[in-house]
Amino acid sequence: MKKVIIIVMAVLLLIGLAGFGAQIQADRGSIPFRPQVRIYEPLQQAIIAWNGEDQILILSTDLYASEPTKVLEVIPLPAEPEVTEADPEIYQKVHNLYAEELYQTFTSLRRDGSSGAGAVEPAGEVTFQEKIGAHDISVTRVNRPEEFVNWVNEYLTSQEVDNPTIPEVLAEVIVEYIEDGFDWFVFSVVELTEEPHSQEAIQYRFESDSAYFPLKITRTESGSTELEIMAFMPPKQIDREASRTLNFLPTNVPVIVNNLKISEIDEELGQLMSNYDDSALHHWYIQGELSQFQEDLVVTVPTPSEDELVYYQEIPYHNIRESDLGDVLSLKDELSDREIEMLSGEIIVQPLSDETFLTGPFIDGALILNPYTGRTVVGYQNLLDKEVDLYGYYLEEVEFDLLNLTGLPDFFEREIRFGIMSEDDRYFNLPAFYLTDVDGFVQLCGEALYLESGSFMASTNCFWHPEE
Repeated sequence: MKKVIIIVMAVLLLIGLAGFGAQIQADRGSIPFRPQVRIYEPLQQAIIAWNGEDQILILSTDLYASEPTKVLEVIPLPAEPEVTEADPEIYQKVHNLYAEELYQTFTSLRRDGSSGAGAVEPAGEVTFQEKIGAHDISVTRVNRPEEFVNWVNEYLTSQEVDNPTIPEVLAEVIVEYIEDGFDWFVFSVVELTEEPHSQEAIQYRFESDSAYFPLKITRTESGSTELEIMAFMPPKQIDREASRTLNFLPTNVPVIVNNLKISEIDEELGQLMSNYDDSALHHWYIQGELSQFQEDLVVTVPTPSEDELVYYQEIPYHNIRESDLGDVLSLKDELSDREIEMLSGEIIVQPLSDETFLTGPFIDGALILNPYTGRTVVGYQNLLDKEVDLYGYYLEEVEFDLLNLTGLPDFFEREIRFGIMSEDDRYFNLPAFYLTDVDGFVQLCGEALYLESGSFMASTNCFWHPEE
């Protein structure tokens, strides 16, 4: 199967609950050098860029403390990172790009290694140390989970911390990460005062088989959190598993952005995204009690093989199944005692009534309807421009209400409210044919593989597909 490249750029806004004295850090655990001191993080921003194999994670935070202190921050990562300084203005650039594209949209409508035989590895080893701005950063590989807490205590002692204390819950979560195959941690020592201070943006680049952001480690803190996420991704729907395991909600529709604009923001990120001409820029939201996060944010996109796809109007759909609505929905009451009939001919698309420009499919003067919903049938384009044999229930006369017929009641209510359509014009009578089957075609249902600008997820659709 061809490997699909994913690129994600996320900007996260974390609102700290300073009024409750909570220590809130959505991407890391924190160990104050002075245990009684409270740490506050009113603003957090992050960018994730993932190309299917390598990830760039850029972090910048506003931090302050109830009293002056140093803090040891711990970030778990799935592989050893390269650590460099990042452009501190990139977040504002992404916000501006999203606003511009959103306006245009609506106006246009793990590791692999082993120790030598008989060798005893240290509990942890530092592979990188450097001071970047206010951060003293150490990249550490953890070799033996049971000794990791002791190693951290020794590290804190070397930093002249008296009686170092690691919160028990933090030690438990770190062991969980190690058991899950995470053996790389980034330690960042930063000195805080009682005044909020924006930290330098730090970039971490590492290997990863998914777009990853650590959330589980927040169980070390108390209070609730709100994260605003902006994500650049391929123009495909995301794997919905992320939305099932987290309080993960859409707050706005994605916009489709040409990747040349991403390169203008950051050349390295644009290079990662060069496998696609366009990307989808999403706006997401995560909220909840920090102590309740049991999963990290892991985002991918579907990678179905070609034989798992069916094309409808040149759009690829996957998760295809034969539609069997009868197992889920019931026929409309007026059809339950009727016999199946056949109509032959060519489907014609014409206005639903003289009072509206909206169209629907007709055969022999009868409006073709869904027998379960009573609305105009959809997904019939493959049946056009040919003689077809349709099976279903024929009713000589049905009274229709435009507000219920199309699933667009707000549209017609607006037409009536502004006097474009009279109240009486919403009702009309026509013959109706409730379609159940078509000779030589099967009804399939699936999700469009690619997003369209202005939709949160790729659309689900049922359509008539030629039998193979």
